[in-house]
Amino acid sequence: MDDPYTPLHLQRWEDYDQEWPARYVGTQWDGWYRFFGRNRDSGPLELSNFDAALSAIGGESDGVVVTHCTHALCGWVEVIMIKADAHELLERADAIVERYHDYPVLDEPDYTEREHLQCQDFWNGSDPRSRIYILRQSSAPACLALLEYGDMLRQDTGEVYDRVRGHCLD
Repeated sequence: MDDPYTPLHLQRWEDYDQEWPARYVGTQWDGWYRFFGRNRDSGPLELSNFDAALSAIGGESDGVVVTHCTHALCGWVEVIMIKADAHELLERADAIVERYHDYPVLDEPDYTEREHLQCQDFWNGSDPRSRIYILRQSSAPACLALLEYGDMLRQDTGEVYDRVRGHCLD
């Protein structure tokens, strides 16, 4: 049997919010620790961190469960839960959260790719008027509004990308 491990950076489900478990009508997770979560409104960073954290502890297993519940405000919520007696997993997860507190990106290449794809979807889904509005906030020529995202980036000095990023990640 593993030596007991008490995480320093993880919270037990029942300690997460003193009032929340009393109002929650779903499955009770007493004896489990919350790790990372995401919801319908999560952005690229939260989605990337959730997937990276789950992967870093080996995915779902007897000691790791991804919970899913509906939520009145954000549609749904998923949380990675780790069983209190899964000591090795808790140690790994605790170390990940400690690193996260120092730098909140668990997988830089994955996060960058997700951010890039969100900006691409935003730009390509915007009408020319919206694109021109963004371009006018920079010194870039308005004719870039006619280009698809990849073509626009090849003409950009970085200023337009920063503006697009600011609009699509807000």
